[in-house]
Amino acid sequence: MRSVLLFISVFGSEPACETHALVPMGDCKPAESGFANVDMDSLTNQAVSIMYHTKESHEDSDRKNHAATDGTFDDQKTKNGRYVLSKKQPKDQKTIKITVTRPAGLTEFGGEWVKMYQKDSWENITNEYEPYSFNDFGSKVPLQEFRPTTLNENGQMIVNNAANTDTLNVFMEMSDDGDYEIRYGNPQLKTTEGKWIALEFKSSQLRVGTPPGAASGNEDLGTIVPAYLGNPALRIHDYREMSETLGTAIGAVTHTKKVATKVIVPIFTPANEGADGLSTWTEGHADVANQLMASHCDKDEVCTDKKYRGCYSSGRACPLDHSVCSIENCELQRWREIIKKFHDDGSGSVEVLGLIETKDANGDPRTAADITADITSYKTHTSDIAGFYFNNAHGSKETVNSLIAVSLAEIETESLKDRYFTVFGLGQPVFETEFVTKDGAPRAGSPDVWVTLSDNITALGVWTPYSWFPYVATSKWAAIVDEVPSGSVMTETLDKLVDRGYGYIYLHDTAFFNTTSDYLDSLIAGIGAKKTTRRLRGLQAQDDGVTTTQYECDDTLFECQPVCMQTKGVTRSKVSDETCSGAKPTHCNCRCYHDAFWTCENNAVVCKATMSGGEEQTVGDLVCITRGTPKPDWDPTAQTRTAGQCEPLEVEQTRRPTEQCMAEYAATPEPVEEVVVETTETPATTVAPVVSSLPELDLMGSAVGAAVGVALLALA
Repeated sequence: MRSVLLFISVFGSEPACETHALVPMGDCKPAESGFANVDMDSLTNQAVSIMYHTKESHEDSDRKNHAATDGTFDDQKTKNGRYVLSKKQPKDQKTIKITVTRPAGLTEFGGEWVKMYQKDSWENITNEYEPYSFNDFGSKVPLQEFRPTTLNENGQMIVNNAANTDTLNVFMEMSDDGDYEIRYGNPQLKTTEGKWIALEFKSSQLRVGTPPGAASGNEDLGTIVPAYLGNPALRIHDYREMSETLGTAIGAVTHTKKVATKVIVPIFTPANEGADGLSTWTEGHADVANQLMASHCDKDEVCTDKKYRGCYSSGRACPLDHSVCSIENCELQRWREIIKKFHDDGSGSVEVLGLIETKDANGDPRTAADITADITSYKTHTSDIAGFYFNNAHGSKETVNSLIAVSLAEIETESLKDRYFTVFGLGQPVFETEFVTKDGAPRAGSPDVWVTLSDNITALGVWTPYSWFPYVATSKWAAIVDEVPSGSVMTETLDKLVDRGYGYIYLHDTAFFNTTSDYLDSLIAGIGAKKTTRRLRGLQAQDDGVTTTQYECDDTLFECQPVCMQTKGVTRSKVSDETCSGAKPTHCNCRCYHDAFWTCENNAVVCKATMSGGEEQTVGDLVCITRGTPKPDWDPTAQTRTAGQCEPLEVEQTRRPTEQCMAEYAATPEPVEEVVVETTETPATTVAPVVSSLPELDLMGSAVGAAVGVALLALA
């Protein structure tokens, strides 16, 4: 595969951005693909900017009528770094106007373009050039309303002498909801290799419509709470306290639809360790025929297996049936009690989910048989369980498809599909549309909810479900964020995540989930307060518009090195490095998909890529599509494909780990330690949090996976 060093060796020198006297472009540097992009909104001497406008109806040069803008723009640039168009527009109608302000010397009739992309993606939605008409000789000329040409005494247009101006106006179709960003290109702005430089406007993004949940007043907003408090017998009081806290807080919500709450409990996992030091839980039985065996050692340390009826309050088996022992003290009885209490205290708003580990201790996928065995154990021993949480459900396309297959076979069957609620803890964006929907309908076996953000407060990333999946219900998406301080930070984080289009949100005060969050009741109250009447002009989140920046890893797995992340109000964006103060970190902790390309496999067109430190694998189609290369319309069947089809087609926008990092991955493929990266802020009165790296193998990070090992039965 290509590398920067190979590129340099072929062309003799490293490509660079050509300077332009009229357009300062800061620290512009081409990426591995040879293309370059610069965030103009980040520059103090900004020479190019954009603005969105409504327009009246117009007829184009082909006599096609385009309607006037239906709705209005809400200018949230200062507060949230974006504009909000109240509703999507009719299809095949150019109903909005975008004005690019740039030096008149950049005027290139028919050469400069304005393109619309999904936020945090290089998937081009539409592109426009300067609108035109024809003069009396049939030559193209700019529209008279923007750049008029001279008419002679007879009213004839026989010359094209439109003056260069400092604005470019284009009409654009905007027929889909979602979050978008604009890029501008001009033939005068290019690299030394002749490739275009995309000028970006990260503080001038466009939101069209509102996430589905917000449009209906967020009435389905809920939370998913990991309850990894430890041994069910030793920590029974902690479980009861959490349940009562939830029940009271949910009951206080005034909206008719309470806060839908899912509670995760880790009962049947490979990490089980009961009070007896075994991987199985104790279970009491009154009937001697059903009683289990436990080892009993006498004073001479002679040990024999004996049946036991009940357990000590610690959950340990009690073969001698002492008076302090009871059936209710045994661990499985306690788990059943815990599940029932959560359900009872929640008054129909709480459902308990069983944790399913999909990876082993080394981070490798567990077999379908092992996962199925755990599901069966929940069904057999805790019949009141309301669903399942598949932890660390990330990996190759094959890995995720295999988990969906298990869900379809064991949970989403015809007789059980309405019985259980299923969540996949992915910990990254969904890169395959068919994981969620297939042939226009929900994918069979697909979970009810995808957890796409699962990290700490310092790594919220930029991805929004509303940008890539604007028509999928917000209740399909969840975020779990830990180490979130109480007070205003908790409230502002909730605002940000609701704005992104998440329907289930949980915020925790510490790094692990072995305690009840100090502000669990306040979180429930905050979610309840979001359940409001319908809003048509965006979420209108309360935020002071303060801008902060920090280096962190790219949660879209596109950039392979730390990137400068800007938070402006409720939006977050990747911006130019010069926006962040201090030296850019050079560590190799950021995971990314690199060397992505289209090819054919098993009579299908597939996207392949390599995860940092891993091997090439088949991944979701969006990995290639969001890197600027649509899925080829090939015939993938080996017997019928034509010559040239299915030859590896590299994506347009490529990023790759540095040679130093590639060498480090080859030498030490194990997960790397977390690193603290410098953060900065503007203005100096607001504190920006530090940021840690993403773990190499555990995409759930501190959010779920790490907590299980520490807290599952810490006090057993």
